[in-house]
Order: sequence, then structure tokens, then C-alpha cells
Amino acid sequence: GRQTTVALNNIADRLAERYASTEIAEIIRQTELPQIRAIAYETLAMMPIQNIVPLLDDPLYSGIAAASLEQKAYEFESDEARDILEQFDSEGGLNG
Repeated sequence: GRQTTVALNNIADRLAERYASTEIAEIIRQTELPQIRAIAYETLAMMPIQNIVPLLDDPLYSGIAAASLEQKAYEFESDEARDILEQFDSEGGLNG
């Protein structure tokens, strides 16, 4: 419930302060554990958009970056993230 969400947010906050977006994306890419992936995605979504956007150009992380921007766009209601996603989609980024 709510306590779990607060705890997750606190962890994500701390990770966002300590790690680069590429490091967080690498955790998502490597881990099989849904809990860890959830925390890492939450962390990435808390980062400034300009930290996430460069990942869109990286074939390893573009899917992760797009998913993270989607989370930012809808959970955090970020218009900027939504705009970037639309641009990315129209360039066919998600399809390789």
C-alpha cells in the first residue's frame, strides 16, 4: 500500500542523487528481479528529462529511456516528456 510507495520513492530519490542515468538504465537492462526493475524505473523517471533523453540514442537503452519517459509523461504528468516521446515515435525510434 501507501507505505511501500513512500519507501520506494525514498529509495528512488537516493539512487537518483547517486547514480547517472546510464547506470540506472544498466541496472534495468541486467536485472531479472521485478522489484529491482521497478525501483530502477522509478529512479529513472525521477531524474531530469535532460538526463534521460541521451539514452534514447543508445541502442542498448532506448527502450528503457522511452518507457521511463512514458512513466514521466503519464504518472508525473510531464508535458515535456510526452512531447519528446511523440517526436521519438514519429522518427520511428521505438522500431529500431
